[in-house]
Amino acid sequence: MATSRIFPINWATGAGGKVLDTDRVPKAAMQSITMATRFGDGKQFAIGYVQEFKWTMRREAQVLHQIEPYPNGTFESATNLAAAKFGQTFYWPGEPIEIIPGKVGGVEITLAKYALYSANLLRSLMVIDGAGTEHTTQAQNNSDIHYTGPTQNEYVSLIQQVRPVYIYQQFLAPTTGDIVFGRVFEECWFTDIGEEIPTAERNEAILERGTLTATRIRPIIAGA
Repeated sequence: MATSRIFPINWATGAGGKVLDTDRVPKAAMQSITMATRFGDGKQFAIGYVQEFKWTMRREAQVLHQIEPYPNGTFESATNLAAAKFGQTFYWPGEPIEIIPGKVGGVEITLAKYALYSANLLRSLMVIDGAGTEHTTQAQNNSDIHYTGPTQNEYVSLIQQVRPVYIYQQFLAPTTGDIVFGRVFEECWFTDIGEEIPTAERNEAILERGTLTATRIRPIIAGA
């Protein structure tokens, strides 16, 4: 079945022209329905029922000012204040004159998933990357994230993560199904995890919400 029969997309877009089924990267708005989240260094396994994924990245910046009553007065002679034109100045008295970019902090990721009887959020990621106290090697099959048999899920605490995990964010072209854009969040550590449990008046699925900090972001390169 053609990918274009699965993902909805307009024929014409604001970028001009007509979207064709053969367009590998159509000039159209990126839709959340074409985004996939996958997990595991080099494995890229699905964990099921992902409800929310978002991330933020920040860097500090030092703002430099100087005590100066004249526009552009750093190394110039006194400006004629009566003739000063705001749109023709590099800075005005009281404005920043230069920004010194600082270092980038860790990448904050929010990941929410509906809990399954056979695998909660913590277990899924610990098993895939062999990152937990109970697993020393990566999972080889997607089904390995689920536990079976008479035992029960052994992952209950953040302290059980002893190695980092990898998270992939991928966007598929709605015409061809190719991955046209993506990020790898490398060496992620859980910093917060909890459950949103419905009140007694309702019977609904339990939502797990975790926060992770990634060491770095790298692009997903096709064929790499």
